[in-house]
Amino acid sequence: MTMSLILIIVAVVVVGLILLMLITLTNKGPSNNLNKEEYQAKWLEIMHTVSNSPLSWQVAIMEADKLLDHALKQRHFAGDAMGDRMKSAKNIFSDNDIVWKSHKLRNRLAHEQNVQLSQKTTAKALTGYKKALRDLGAL
Repeated sequence: MTMSLILIIVAVVVVGLILLMLITLTNKGPSNNLNKEEYQAKWLEIMHTVSNSPLSWQVAIMEADKLLDHALKQRHFAGDAMGDRMKSAKNIFSDNDIVWKSHKLRNRLAHEQNVQLSQKTTAKALTGYKKALRDLGAL
């Protein structure tokens, strides 16, 4: 081999490595880089709003849903709406069913009047959100 051929090969390898690094750094795929302290603080804030009042249960579910959506967005799951992002993340969730039930309950609270909540239903929904946030690496 001649010296110029060796230099060309080395240059191609170096350019290839640089391109690979750029692709890796600009990848918009789901990442695990969530600020756990931020999410834990927000989760505790949500939990502290829960009292014996059905209104507090409704607020907690709505806020937990927003927190989950924020985590899905930060992890760059595809979709224009939260439901689409949840579908994109279905393989991440350890219990996809409970996450969907929690989100559907939130939708009922947002769009229907006179939805009756119980402490048990609220606890199940919040457990679903907590599991999902853990699965995403937020908690």
